[in-house]
Amino acid sequence: MDNTVQSLLAKTLFRFIKQLDNEADTLINGKHAGLVNYSSHLGRQKEKWEKPINDRLTELFIESGCYAQREIKYPNMPRQKCDLVIDIPLIGKFWLEMKMAWKDWHGNNKTNSSFNGYLDGSSKTHSFAHDFEKLNRLTTEDGQYIGQLLIGFDSENNPMISNVLSVVEKLNLPSHGWQMLGPETWTDRNCSPYRFHVWFFCKQLEKCL
Repeated sequence: MDNTVQSLLAKTLFRFIKQLDNEADTLINGKHAGLVNYSSHLGRQKEKWEKPINDRLTELFIESGCYAQREIKYPNMPRQKCDLVIDIPLIGKFWLEMKMAWKDWHGNNKTNSSFNGYLDGSSKTHSFAHDFEKLNRLTTEDGQYIGQLLIGFDSENNPMISNVLSVVEKLNLPSHGWQMLGPETWTDRNCSPYRFHVWFFCKQLEKCL
């Protein structure tokens, strides 16, 4: 993969996610909404976490001069849709999936028991691992790059980085051409022991054999 493209995509996505966290300054129960309550910041409390964030990412890509669309059907998989498909000048078509996963967060009384299953797909059908299966079916006939963005929430006492690395090893992503960038990590402004992590996994598409 062209490391220049890889780095550019990662830097752009990390910057956008930090922007979303910073702009969600609505106070909810005395705390800034941030990424965790981004839907509430927009007044869309009934929607799942990921949809409002993906909608906003689409806007940011469009504002930066790209052509971006949401919920695009995968070729030959009409029941499956990709979160974002972005046409980037001088780079090409980029298919992007996004997942949010929390292991620990302030306001919760216990660790998320379904966290590992959500990552590795052992107990979830719409998992982090499942998205790689969908993306890997694409070829150069469909675009130039594929990627997955993982946004994680944890705490210093209950970290998640080792969990993510274990899944990366289990899925054998490097041997299948996937490059991992990150995590980009920062502290939650409401409560310092809690943290955000953002990973970006990217792959250049190849022709069918």
